[in-house]
Amino acid sequence: MIFMNTASAASLPQISVTVNAGVVVGTNSLSLGFNAGLLWQSFVDSSHQQQLARDTGVKLVQIWDKNIGPSDYSLGVGPCISWNDATKTGKFDWTTVDATVKLIISIGAQPMFTLSKWRPKNDVNGWPSVFPPGMAMDPNTLLPNPQSYAAFVAAWVQHFKDVGLPVKYYEIFNEPQTYFGWAPPGNVTRIANFVNLFNAVYTRVHQINPNVMVSTDASLERQFFSYFLNYGVGIDYLDFHKYDAWNYPQYSDAQMLTFAEQKYVSSTPYDYTAYSIAEARQAWFSKHGNILPAILSEGNWNAACAGTGTGTDPKVQQMVGAVRTALVARMGMLDGMSYDVYYCWSSSLRSESRWPSGGAGYGLINNDNEAPWYPYYLLQMIGTSLSPNDQIVQSSVSDNTNFRTIAWKHSGQVYVMVINKSPQSYQIKITGLQGTVNYSKIDQSIPWQTPKLQKGQLGDYLTCTGYTVALIQGNASSDPPASSLFQDGFESGSFSAWTSTSVSSGETAKIVNTLPNQGIYSAKFSSDGSSGSEYSYCYEKVVPSSELYARGYFYVSQAGVAQNDDRFYFIVFSTGTGNVAYAGWRETGGVTKWTLLIKSGTTAAVAFSTSSPSLNHWYSVELHWKEDAAIGQGDLWVDGVKVCSLTSKNTTAYGDVTQVRFGLPASFYCGATTVYCDDCAISNKSF
Repeated sequence: MIFMNTASAASLPQISVTVNAGVVVGTNSLSLGFNAGLLWQSFVDSSHQQQLARDTGVKLVQIWDKNIGPSDYSLGVGPCISWNDATKTGKFDWTTVDATVKLIISIGAQPMFTLSKWRPKNDVNGWPSVFPPGMAMDPNTLLPNPQSYAAFVAAWVQHFKDVGLPVKYYEIFNEPQTYFGWAPPGNVTRIANFVNLFNAVYTRVHQINPNVMVSTDASLERQFFSYFLNYGVGIDYLDFHKYDAWNYPQYSDAQMLTFAEQKYVSSTPYDYTAYSIAEARQAWFSKHGNILPAILSEGNWNAACAGTGTGTDPKVQQMVGAVRTALVARMGMLDGMSYDVYYCWSSSLRSESRWPSGGAGYGLINNDNEAPWYPYYLLQMIGTSLSPNDQIVQSSVSDNTNFRTIAWKHSGQVYVMVINKSPQSYQIKITGLQGTVNYSKIDQSIPWQTPKLQKGQLGDYLTCTGYTVALIQGNASSDPPASSLFQDGFESGSFSAWTSTSVSSGETAKIVNTLPNQGIYSAKFSSDGSSGSEYSYCYEKVVPSSELYARGYFYVSQAGVAQNDDRFYFIVFSTGTGNVAYAGWRETGGVTKWTLLIKSGTTAAVAFSTSSPSLNHWYSVELHWKEDAAIGQGDLWVDGVKVCSLTSKNTTAYGDVTQVRFGLPASFYCGATTVYCDDCAISNKSF
């Protein structure tokens, strides 16, 4: 039983959320989706369920081929009634499939088809593999003949091309780890067998339609991706499933909410089983020269189900489950994910609750009465207010332990999502919005068995009762914008906007079109690690300034920090007689941290962040310095959150700042390091 905090609103701890819509920190590419699930026919038969789906604003519906055909796979799988390996042709009835595609399009989404499922003959549940009747398994590989299977997938692509239905996304096998192993190193021979089959499919279908997108949901698993990176002919998107537990019960709520922001969507802590999106993107880019989109094609709180003998975790439909889903979506926005697909659309409380866990299945809605659960309302809040190419803007919260925020501009309005990761209740004050400010929220003030989306007009505070996801909507504040002294995003294809560049021997500074934060170009700064002190940067001279702000976007693909005090910096403020403020990375206590250094008198004052940065990730980095004999200070913000601050310092010893350096302006004792830089700005006010 959950006991709610019944303290009066006036006695609740207060949290401050600040939105600065004038500072763009990224561009959204995320849309939401759901998996059709095992009860898809109920959706097909119910106009009410179809309207519920439209109301979420989802843009992708994943469906397994086995769910749109006979339940007895000996009679056919999906539309394929039979297959002839000798002729590499089959007999198909596309009636149900075409109707399904048209239905998905009618709710404003597009389909993703997952084709086939491999299982061992001794599957513990007695579940069979899912391949068309007549498609033989090679006795050596235990897979179909690659060319025959490629012809089968090509038949799908050719059909949709012939009838003019815009089907773009395909997955080859659902969870092929059942074939080659769930953890590194896996069965290397079987990985090679599967890659051989995948390559045949990829080559064949792109000959028919170059615009289709083909992947496999194991693409981030280390045992697969490490091999595929070298031997795959191509893949169109990074594809993965994200369940953060697989037994019931297994982890605490706090652990689960931590995991939500880690595996696949963060490079820290290191995961020996899987690459993060950023790591895999960078590895693929380095090898093949293109940045891959990413799709979370199936995910939920816990993979425990009837098949594991326990039933599903009841927390799937509770507020903590909705909070977990919100955290994953937020990370998807920050990670440049294209789709986040929830598993699944519906499940039956009546059927599922008979299992020991007493869960309600995985569904967004209860199929018994077609009523939404809390995760449905979460998808609705995000899906109807967020679109690709919306600008993500700066937001921050006073409590980074229990809260997360993310803000964006959509259709002329500013939205900020506030997530309370704690069962504690709070009051939230929002600054940075004006006019009529409205909110939608879900929280623990209403029991999960009878969930409701709460809406209203924001007063002085918003009360969050326990686990909460709130979406606040308003106009941006009309505070005077920062006075920009300089800005450049390298879109000229050169350093022509800058005063000049400077590099030490062995280092390089150049403009590239391979990894921009926005637009086409960025600047790439590299050091070779051959000496104790190195630099590579562009710089701009400014009028002598006693207070200054500088912001840039930085992406580190290679970091040479290896031991304590190894350090490099992204932004440096310089006077005519010395450098007075630095923002960058530094090793301390065996861990890489964000670091701020300013001169207090003629000695260095240093501060470190509590969090660690990641490779292969664009960060907004802002440095502030103020000159004063008693209250001089320095501040460092990362993605709009202040991570370091030094105050009450004497910062007058070297005089006013006259030059700002971006890139890799200082590197000490580091190995080879590569930094990309974009969208730089200098101002006399905070961004």
